[in-house]
Order: sequence, then structure tokens, then C-alpha cells
Amino acid sequence: MASPLENTAGRGDQPLATLCGVSFSYPLPGGGSRPALRDVSLEVRPGESLVVLGADGAGKSTLAAILAGVAQPAGGEVTRSAAAEPDAPPVLPVGLVTQNPEDCFSSPVVREEMGVVLENLERDPCEIDSAVDAMLAEIGLAGHAGSHPALLSGGQKQLLAIASVLVAAPPLLVLDEPLTLLDAPGRAEVDRLLGRGRGTAAATVYCTSEVEEAARGDRVVVLQRGTVVWEGAPRDLPHDAARLGAWGLLPPEPCGAMGRFPAASSKTEGCRGGEVSARHAAMTDRAPRERFHGGPAPPEDCRLTEPAAGTGPDPARAISPDSPSITITDLHFSYDPGTPRERPVLRGVDLVAHRGELLGVIGAIGSGKTTLIQHLNGLLPLQRGRVDVVGRVLEPGTRLKRLLHAEVGLVFQFPEKQLFAETVAEDVAAGLEFAGVDEALIPERVRAALERVGLDPDDSGERAPFALTWGEKRLVAIAGVLVLDTPCVAFDEPGAGLDPVGRRRVMDLLADLAHREGKTVVVVSHHLADLFRVADRVAVLHEGRVVACGTPENPFDSGGLGRWGLL
Repeated sequence: MASPLENTAGRGDQPLATLCGVSFSYPLPGGGSRPALRDVSLEVRPGESLVVLGADGAGKSTLAAILAGVAQPAGGEVTRSAAAEPDAPPVLPVGLVTQNPEDCFSSPVVREEMGVVLENLERDPCEIDSAVDAMLAEIGLAGHAGSHPALLSGGQKQLLAIASVLVAAPPLLVLDEPLTLLDAPGRAEVDRLLGRGRGTAAATVYCTSEVEEAARGDRVVVLQRGTVVWEGAPRDLPHDAARLGAWGLLPPEPCGAMGRFPAASSKTEGCRGGEVSARHAAMTDRAPRERFHGGPAPPEDCRLTEPAAGTGPDPARAISPDSPSITITDLHFSYDPGTPRERPVLRGVDLVAHRGELLGVIGAIGSGKTTLIQHLNGLLPLQRGRVDVVGRVLEPGTRLKRLLHAEVGLVFQFPEKQLFAETVAEDVAAGLEFAGVDEALIPERVRAALERVGLDPDDSGERAPFALTWGEKRLVAIAGVLVLDTPCVAFDEPGAGLDPVGRRRVMDLLADLAHREGKTVVVVSHHLADLFRVADRVAVLHEGRVVACGTPENPFDSGGLGRWGLL
């Protein structure tokens, strides 16, 4: 979205935006407030790229909102100046891309969404049509022009949100964690789009928690608990663990995800399992994990065949350690089936996940990852194929959704979609209340779940969920699933919105659910290094099919990852 900001300063060589002693606080439900920014002073200069670096809760999103003019500071001054160009407008148009791309959308059609900013700027209709068509084609969404933005994958939504602002070439662009839901090719696409503005008077403010992204800037500002604690050139930013750790940050990864693992001699077709191995524990900076050994290794060949009619397992039986917890057979799914807009997403997926195993699912933007895991607890109706979860068989026409909720806990890609209560504690407790758990036991279970995801129950429990950062919302959503103690859990991009420290903590937690508690854990993620560090097997989705599956030590050849749009 774009926000025209009042021109309160002259032109010339002055900064586009200046913050002087700015403070901001969020009100708490029970009274009082929570400081987000404390005496922040900085400038955004014409033509520069400013990186604002900080851990979760440092105040980056609040700073972005104030720079864009969608939030007003409680204290201090904000002055803004339009660019010093002959045809510059009397006000400074600012493009803002929020951390959650869905917050940017206002139109029910992708093509209309792409043109909203241009329409607000009263551009010529012919110019708008031409610019929209060109941008959609450039980011690979021309085929989705008539779709609702909600039907896009998370990465496609993020590309749409960024491109719909960049198409207007604003003189000041503010990006809040713009790469959260993008894989490596998607990030490269954003870099290419942002590169258009280099060498002009346009300025970019880039908020991130990833230290390696500091290299995107001409200048870096580090925020910690709402205060500027460091400012300088990217080359001067400390990279030692002690200094960064004091700011809640981690040093950059020494290499890419594939650099951690030897290349495979040949790609593995279909879904091939191997022995669930603990060898990759030695590749982490932690001691080898205690592991769950509830049964034999997964079978060598995970390709599935359709069972004979009437031979399905008893829906009432308990988990058996000598059989898969989740079996997906020939799964197909299309959005808008039977209409001119029908869009096949899954095209015959075969996959198994075992008790005590963490199975990773990776794939390029739009490969069908989210659609796949939403079948695990009946969120999407089964169109063709079969899903067997802990002995409960779901086929077309089967009505087992409510029963599957007791077997599979699912954390959505966008955490806001599963938060609804007035306070965090009430939200986490809601599932237990629905399940009929004794009221006397609920407070302690809620407290334990919040502590387990790294949230202080005394500090967070009475806060409003929608007043949290995007990363904190994700932690609350995870706690709301963990508290139910289901035998299977599925997570869609659990690290999105979290800084590297929080992402590592969450991935370690998911590994413990599998390896210490014996749960079946399925994780969709584009953070390959984080996922490979803890996963037992990783499956690759490509154009709606599982094209490979293997152990992280030797998952796939690097050429294969590139061929599948992952590098």
C-alpha cells in the first residue's frame, strides 16, 4: 500500500525523512502500555538503501509504520521532504510492504491488486494496464491474474505485495521483512526488482533480522528493544557471536544449505526412505539428541499402492510403532474444480511419515506444499486419493474432519488465521476447552505451552494476540497446537516471521517432539539450512508431485535442487 506523507520540510539536499527522539508504545488490555520505540533518531537520505537490523520485538515494524506515516509517534518529531526533482510532487509518496503480505491486499482479484497504487496516484488507465500486465508477467503471476489473492501460495502473495508497490516506483520504499515467505529464486527476483531503483533519488528502508542481509544497504542501523544501539556501514558491522548475541542476533550462515551436505551421486526419484539416522546430529553445534526408537526403520521404497477395498485399518486402533502414522496415496487436488479457472495443484502425491520422525517438505513457490499439509487434518476436502492418519482413513466423501483434529495439530502459514481470543492465554486454552479438558488443569498446561515456545506467560498471557509481532503470533499459534498433545503435528513455515535465534529454537523444539516424544512431525519450510539440520528425511514437491525424498546428509544433487526451482 502507499501513504502520501505531508511535506513538512524543504527540498534540496535534505533527507527524505528524519526521526528525532521518536517514541511509541502499545496499550495493554488491562491498562498501561508496552514501549516499542525509545528515543529513536535517524535519517533516510535520497538514493540510499538503509537496512534496519534487529531481533524479534526490537521495534522494526513500528519504525516502518512511522516512516510510512500509518502510525504517529507518541513523542519526538518526524519530518519529511519530497525528492529534489523538477517534477516531484508536493507530497512524498511512500510505498510500504508489511511483514504479512495479506495485510497489503485490498482487491479480490490479483490483476486489480497490482494496479491499486497506480490508480490511487491517478495514472492514465492505459499506462496502468500496460504496467500491470508487464509486472505480472515479470514475477510469474500472469496466469493468476484473474484469481483471488487468497488462492496464491505464501511466496506468491509476498511477491504480489512487493511488486504492487514497486510498480509505482515510489521515492521512498519501506520493506518490513520482505523475504520471509520466499525461497532462494523468489529472493533473487525481489533483488532484481529492487535493483531498478539503484542510481536514482529513490530511497529504500529494509527491515530484517538476518545479519547477512545487512549487505543490501549503504548504511545499517541496529535496533534493540526499541533503541538504536549501532549505526554504520555494512562492512563495519560486528560479525562475532558475542556482540551479535547481545543484540539477539546470530552471525551469518557460513554457507548455503547445500554447502552443509555432500552432493548425492544421483537423484532419488519418487519418495525413497532410508534408515532414520542420527548421523546428522553431529553436524550441528549441539550434542547428539536422545532419539525415539519406537519401531523399525521406514521401508526402502515409500511409493504407495492403492489398498484393496475393505482392507483399510481399523479407525479405532491406537498408534502402532511398526507402521506409518501418515500415509498419503495418489493425492490430487485442484482449486476451482470444474470451472474455467480450475487450477491443479497436487497431481498424484505419494508420501509417508513415521512415528518419531521429522519429515521436511520443500519445494518452489506454488509447488503445492501448503495444499498438501492442509489435507492432513481434513481442512481441504479430498477430491481424489487417500489419506490415512493414525489408522483413520480419509477418502472422497469421508467425514472425519473433527476426528482428525484430535490426531493432527496444524500450524498455519499465516498465524493470524488461528488466533481469535481477547488474550494470548485464552487463545491457547481454547482448544483444551473445546476438547473438554478439566478446567482445573488448563491454566498449568497453557503456561507450560507458552514457556515451551519461549514466551513468558506472565508477560504475554494477558496481551491481545493481534497486538503481537508477527513472530510472536506464530509462537502463540504453535503453543495453541502443542497444548493439545496430538500424536501428529504439521507446521507450515514455522520459522517465518522469526529471527534466526527464534527460528533455531523452534526447529529444535520440533525435533524434540519427534525424537524425544515420538510424535510424527511434518514441517514445510524454505529455510533449507534450518530444516536440514533437524530433519530425518526431506521430500521435494515439484509441480504437485513428490520428485525426491532422502536424508539430509545426502539429500539430492545440487543440480536437482536448481532444476526444481530451489536454488
